[in-house]
Amino acid sequence: MRRILSAVRSAWVHPGHRFLVLVSLVYTGLFVVPHYSLLFQGDTTGLLNAVGLSWFATIGLFTLAAFSRWAFRVVVVALFLVSGATLYFLINYHVYLNENVVAVLSESNIGEALGYVSLELVLFVLGGAAVGLALVRWHALLPVPRPAERAGWMLQLAVLYGVLAGVERAEAPGLFLTFSRTFHTTPPLSLIQKPALYLREQHYLAELLSHRRNIAEEGVTAPAEPQTVVLVLGESARADHFHINGYPRQTTPNAEAWGMQTYRQVRACANGTRLAIPCLMTRATPQTMDLARQETSLVTMFRTAGYRTDWISNQGFFWSRFRRTKAGISSIYAIALEAEHTVFNNPSGDSDDLTIYDEELLPELDRALAGPESLGLVVLHTVGSHWHCDAHYPPSFARWTPLCSKRNPRRCAPGEYLNSYDNSLRYTDYFLGQVMERLKGRNALLLYVSDHGAELGEHGVLTTTPMSGEEVMHVPLLVWMSDDFKRQHPDRAAALALRERSPISHDWVLHSLLDCAGLASPVIDPGLSLCRGEPR
Repeated sequence: MRRILSAVRSAWVHPGHRFLVLVSLVYTGLFVVPHYSLLFQGDTTGLLNAVGLSWFATIGLFTLAAFSRWAFRVVVVALFLVSGATLYFLINYHVYLNENVVAVLSESNIGEALGYVSLELVLFVLGGAAVGLALVRWHALLPVPRPAERAGWMLQLAVLYGVLAGVERAEAPGLFLTFSRTFHTTPPLSLIQKPALYLREQHYLAELLSHRRNIAEEGVTAPAEPQTVVLVLGESARADHFHINGYPRQTTPNAEAWGMQTYRQVRACANGTRLAIPCLMTRATPQTMDLARQETSLVTMFRTAGYRTDWISNQGFFWSRFRRTKAGISSIYAIALEAEHTVFNNPSGDSDDLTIYDEELLPELDRALAGPESLGLVVLHTVGSHWHCDAHYPPSFARWTPLCSKRNPRRCAPGEYLNSYDNSLRYTDYFLGQVMERLKGRNALLLYVSDHGAELGEHGVLTTTPMSGEEVMHVPLLVWMSDDFKRQHPDRAAALALRERSPISHDWVLHSLLDCAGLASPVIDPGLSLCRGEPR
């Protein structure tokens, strides 16, 4: 017993172990406290308890790493460097690391990722690395603990854990449960767990995509007359910034001039493109998202019914850098491949820095519409209001100034980002006008819907984040029918106006597009069609 007590005493006074306490306190103060401050807003007790428990878990990680000097060096420098980057995005965008953020990083190219690089980000990363290197240098000067001292240190940590567990049971029931639900969102665990979860998701996704069920096998028939259906997929557009929905700025002159039918209460499936687009293209709902990977989309329904199908995109492939592996494919790209003809005008996927305009899709649309009118479906996947907004509309559309030209939108003056964003919406409206101009002499149906919205500073956040509010989920949905289409189908045209103010969602897109186009199939749920009856 005397030897054990001696080992415990010497373990505590050993400079290497006291150094571990210091490293853990520095890491927790720099990188963990800001995360929990965001998660426990207004709950000081919960914040302090969570930070204390997180510090304990962090010192355990550094203790294990310290068994090898080289392992300690690698772990400390890597964690401080990467945590510097996560701290930057947390402060400026309220983004904490989760599977979706890892997916965005993995499925983006270097050009798109560089769109978020700023001098501030570089300074955060270099600052984190400098602190890590300084601590590693300091650690190299300290003596190595003897095995008995290491054992005594581990014993002390175990006793401390037992004390904390006892306090939790007596004074704060449920604290560990709350902590366990939040610890994975903060560094250092999030830096390890979230990439692992993303890789598991990719494996699961690959299995689902390789065994997708063809929903057209349930049966589908097409209308007899020639017809053109166009689905325009918007990007980051907010319904409440459309003038046609009551916004003070005139952002939708073409939609109003062409008589597009708007729907004011449309909710997105998700707050990110990689989830929202597969959801609205399939029978998936927010409660049954796996259907987006288990079944084919509306593209296959139209193609099976005899339509020429085109997917024309201004966005990237939305697959990971491991492009030649089955696990690298994404749900969006799998849906695009259901079309007979696919065109990616922006194969690099650089939606941030690259100057790219949606009107560049129009020549491809003209080619898809060339020749005698027949049955045709065209999906136009636009870049819309993707960050950086100013790179996605010509200078002539800069109606509202000054603009936000900085890499970090939080460094723009109040209103600058809003001006850039509204200008991009007005350009989207121009693009829709150009599409309708090409369809006006046809028997044509056009549906526009955005994948998700954006936050414009309402909660101290600009653009979309995993903690986004309702502003990101409230999206625009517009429908237009050509004069010829309305003459042939007056009942459908009349039904469109009935649900302008009714709550609907992305779930309605597949059923509405198939039903409004006149396809017949048991796949269609009439209760989710904008061309049927009274509002539910």
